[in-house]
Amino acid sequence: MTVAENKAVVRELIESVYSGNLDKVDELMSPRFVDHALWTDRQGLSRKLTQLRRVFPVVNFFVEDLLGEDDRVAARVRCECFSDATRRNTTEKIHSTSIFRLAHGKVVEHWGYSDSFL
Repeated sequence: MTVAENKAVVRELIESVYSGNLDKVDELMSPRFVDHALWTDRQGLSRKLTQLRRVFPVVNFFVEDLLGEDDRVAARVRCECFSDATRRNTTEKIHSTSIFRLAHGKVVEHWGYSDSFL
């Protein structure tokens, strides 16, 4: 995969899966995915995102920056959480920085830090 293709996978993971489309997990993440931060594995990521949605019914993730080299992509991410579906008030903003390693078009590893417990 090219760096541009890897960056596209990471962008879709963040903007689609993180924002709630968990049906895309199999398409974008390896079954052998390992998280070196809080999630541990794919199921851990799904649990965290489900927990977040219990508190905030509307959650949107946005890619602010993507940098890629070889099989790694670094992302600076902004998350906006809303307490109701009207999206009138942003209840919480979360910022994070992550590094993803990809193989065969899927994310296989993640290292990250955020300014929250996500």
